[in-house]
Amino acid sequence: IIRVFYPPHISTPKGIQETLTLLRSKLYIQKVFNYTALNALVVRGSADQITKAEQLIQAQDQLAKATP
Repeated sequence: IIRVFYPPHISTPKGIQETLTLLRSKLYIQKVFNYTALNALVVRGSADQITKAEQLIQAQDQLAKATP
């Protein structure tokens, strides 16, 4: 499965890169790519990995929203 995420509150290249690193290190998803121009993360994995990736990205997005 391939899914593209557009987290609205993770708006810096650093934030995208940190989220990408978390996906690779915590969920062991190696097929993660970022496209900074569109503020997008592309994730390829099993259905279970995609579900967990969505949860992690949402958590990171909420954290970015709460941080000024």
